[in-house]
Amino acid sequence: MEILELSGVGSTPKTAYSRMKKTITLLSLLLMCHLCVWAQKVHSHNDFHQNVPFWKAFAAGASSIEADVFLVNDTLFVAHQRYQIQPQRTLESLYLNPIRLLFDEKIMESRAFQLLIDVKTEAYSTLDKIVEMLLPLQNHLYPNHPAGVKIVISGNRPNATNFANYPNFVFFDWQSTEKPENMDRVAMVSMNFMDFSLWRGNRAMNNEERMQVQSVIAAMRQLGRPIRFWAIPDTPLAWLTLHQMGVDFIGTGKPDEAMFFLRSFLE
Repeated sequence: MEILELSGVGSTPKTAYSRMKKTITLLSLLLMCHLCVWAQKVHSHNDFHQNVPFWKAFAAGASSIEADVFLVNDTLFVAHQRYQIQPQRTLESLYLNPIRLLFDEKIMESRAFQLLIDVKTEAYSTLDKIVEMLLPLQNHLYPNHPAGVKIVISGNRPNATNFANYPNFVFFDWQSTEKPENMDRVAMVSMNFMDFSLWRGNRAMNNEERMQVQSVIAAMRQLGRPIRFWAIPDTPLAWLTLHQMGVDFIGTGKPDEAMFFLRSFLE
């Protein structure tokens, strides 16, 4: 299907954008099909590993997409490890250009959506570059646009005392149950699941495991923000169990499968 060309890998920016335009009607139909029936918040963890970054998760109906970024020679590259950096895989080409296109075609305005940018290089210089790249899109970003994309910074972040120094469209991923300063700039609370449980999602949780994880969720809930774990088991049983326990964003490397399973099971 032509949607596989949307990543733009191996194409000039102009050609890639043209290919995206050709498939936008198909994408909008896919979105209407998914979004009209169910609104579970699925988070596409390490989305850049998908064979079609951004588009596969977005078309599946995921509410959150994650991109790891490295600042190298004034360019933001998308990769999980520095040695995996490829010249054509940038934050702009894989994520910002698609977002720009969706607003041009008036599709993004129909759904709540966040882009979680996981900073892998030094926090302050990398975030300064991210802000520079986002400024041309600021009218499409929440809260400047009430239905705009919410930008959430994770990974290496500035000290919480500095959160308010950034433009109003920059929010942060908090990774503690202690309430930070500038709480109004915190979009979500995330924790490493492996710090609390070794459950691998291939059997039902026993009572001890469930109580331990549930206590962490309760502590996170006190902060009044959506909850996400990373490093969760990526199985249907894990998706369902964590959903039932009150986790807001279900992280997965299989966003299309997770959306299909949860929608089918919970409808």
